[in-house]
Amino acid sequence: MLKLIILLVAISCVFGGKPTLSDNRGLRDERLKYNFRVKDYVFGSLFPKPQEEAKDATKLMSLDPEKFSFTKTGEDSDVIQAALVRYKMIAFPDAQVGGADSNYPQITGLNVHIIQPYKAMDFKMDESYNLVIAAPMASIEANTVWGALRGLETFSQAVYQNISDKYYVNSNKIHDFPRFHHRGFLIDTSRHYLSVQTIEQFIDALAYSKYNVLHWHIVDETSFPFVSKTFPSLSEMGSFNSTTHVYNPEDVQRVIEYARMRGVRVLPEFDTPGHSDSWYSIENLLTKCYSSGKPNGNTGPIDPTVESNYEFLKNFFKEVAEVFPDAYLHLGGDEVSFSCWESNPNIAKWMADHDMGKNYSLLEQYYEQRLLDIVGALGKNYVIWQEVVDNQVKVKADTVVNIWRGQ
Repeated sequence: MLKLIILLVAISCVFGGKPTLSDNRGLRDERLKYNFRVKDYVFGSLFPKPQEEAKDATKLMSLDPEKFSFTKTGEDSDVIQAALVRYKMIAFPDAQVGGADSNYPQITGLNVHIIQPYKAMDFKMDESYNLVIAAPMASIEANTVWGALRGLETFSQAVYQNISDKYYVNSNKIHDFPRFHHRGFLIDTSRHYLSVQTIEQFIDALAYSKYNVLHWHIVDETSFPFVSKTFPSLSEMGSFNSTTHVYNPEDVQRVIEYARMRGVRVLPEFDTPGHSDSWYSIENLLTKCYSSGKPNGNTGPIDPTVESNYEFLKNFFKEVAEVFPDAYLHLGGDEVSFSCWESNPNIAKWMADHDMGKNYSLLEQYYEQRLLDIVGALGKNYVIWQEVVDNQVKVKADTVVNIWRGQ
């Protein structure tokens, strides 16, 4: 399954500093190889565009990166402490420029005021903020630390260098909040393994673009890189390389923590009953496919008729729920091929005994409802791909359906 998600983010933000252009009229910097990509860029442009912005292009102020201070008032947390240090480096990647431009008023610092105590991220977290850029002191006010992070990102984008390498910013008043609560980006580490460092670069890009969810499609039929303490054979037998191409518990926690510090939730996806070939180390989990009345050596989706499989799923997802703190788990459910189920005489008998006839959507529905019950009992909410609903499966009313197909 190929799910293409487009993230509009400057590559320079991921792998280097911000581009340095030549003046406030959006002229191109001849040092950039692909100038056409920034042809219409205007210094201090913001992405995404704030809900409300009152920028005064006639009021220009200068900043001295060596003396500029990032301070905070109100509620404290480790997230804002780290963010103030991080955003000073992001806003001023070239700190050795010899002070502010004396021809313009100077802004000496930015104060961040957070109103509410720290609270863990959730689906409807408040990311609103107010940013005032004026001499002698800029200010951000936010209800939560998550809104403060978005405000810091906006301020860092508003600051720029001109051809003299001095730092400048225009007078501005911004009131901003996200249009959508969930702004996610999917990475697939089953088909193409990504190092933890590379995943962290993706998370940086999400923060720069004010995305707030890393949808981690961590396993699939191609490989199983997630190291389970409860079922270690899954990664030992199902990964590309059980030494170099896996995510051990420390790796997973490193990603989760790196994301938390940047206001990004990690939504893990463990896709079943299809896309599960790499789960083959669990005995009797996958359906045995038949040809001419005999097993042909191939396997298909998870077998919903084997009761022991639900005990495995209960224990496995119990571990997953403990590892990933987010309130949601993505359970997949897409592209379930019925052909292997149809070929298996044991499944046919089980379906006849349960009055399902040859309606394999009912079998899929049975599996999904059992799985949702398991995950719900663990205190987690769940997300599924749209094919589950397309196949007429009756899911619970509180199920989140992830749409990815054009129809």
